[in-house]
Amino acid sequence: MVMYDIDSNYKCEKHTYASLCQELMYEYEIKTGEVAPSEEYIRYKTKNAKNNGIINKLNHQDV
Repeated sequence: MVMYDIDSNYKCEKHTYASLCQELMYEYEIKTGEVAPSEEYIRYKTKNAKNNGIINKLNHQDV
């Protein structure tokens, strides 16, 4: 069962940045059938010091 299912109800579970990266790697392997990029690569693409990761962009988007 996936931890970050967008259609599921909210459960009071602790999720971490590392578990998100692991989930993304798992989903990548399931969807593509290929070996997933490293956790460091996933972390860089989601949030990084250059502020061009997905999380950075979501935090700084204009409403």
